[in-house]
Amino acid sequence: MRLSLICFTGAGAKLGARLLKELKLSGHECRGYVLEKFLNPFHETNGLEPLKSSLQEWTGNQFETREGLIFIGAAGIAVRAIAPWVKDKRTDPAVVVIDDSGRFSISLLSGHLGGANGLAEETAKLTGGIPVITTATDIHGRFAVDNFAKEQGLWISDMKTAKAVSADVLAGEPVGFFSDLPLELEEAAIVDGCTRQKCFKDVLLPISAPGLVTCSTLSFLGSWNNFQFALILSGEKTRTLPVSLQYFVSGADIRWGRMLAATIVVIVPTIILTMILQKYIVQGMTAGAVKG
Repeated sequence: MRLSLICFTGAGAKLGARLLKELKLSGHECRGYVLEKFLNPFHETNGLEPLKSSLQEWTGNQFETREGLIFIGAAGIAVRAIAPWVKDKRTDPAVVVIDDSGRFSISLLSGHLGGANGLAEETAKLTGGIPVITTATDIHGRFAVDNFAKEQGLWISDMKTAKAVSADVLAGEPVGFFSDLPLELEEAAIVDGCTRQKCFKDVLLPISAPGLVTCSTLSFLGSWNNFQFALILSGEKTRTLPVSLQYFVSGADIRWGRMLAATIVVIVPTIILTMILQKYIVQGMTAGAVKG
């Protein structure tokens, strides 16, 4: 993660210098800042930089450029600093607060999608402290939609529904789930020693092939046959074939022979592609069919 940490006391600066070094060794891209009056040569040697702007301005810049912020100090300072910049849990960075003795590491903002819960646990291990996680699904060990999306690299288009599903799971209510991919196969492959990548390549991808081919083919046909957007976006040297057909029509003449020949050229690739992938297309289009 691209992280920034900031310290507000002498003890915090000492902890920050150590944490900065450990986070870099863990593979994070991390920068550290401290109030100028607490900066000394030891801190500079370990990578800490002086804070040269107001805290609120610094926080706003970090919200735009970093994936995670670590405040080493009082939680109230962090709350007031981030308040003007908090917008949406899908875009806000992770925010973690650590007391300057390293006893507690608190996940303050974007626990799931931003990764603050994981960051709090990681920093707690580095400082020997206790991670403080307050999200209900984590406390009770329940499934959370946003956490699952984060782990799988997915984008949640409807946060309202995602929250409703997580709330029902937390309350013990039944939640419907449907998948044409048997999850037991993935679990069995992992038990047999497959990595996530190998499981995806050798187990899930072959099963998903009909659906992927169908979607890809229909998307290709839609793009290939598109005229309006292609006409608007194309230029003199970048015309698509459907757009080029109109140039066989002029105010004085319609060159029927050339137009028909060009039409065949436009149609043939789509026919060949559909014939080659016909088996997969039929499987994909009928995968969700229900016999009455």
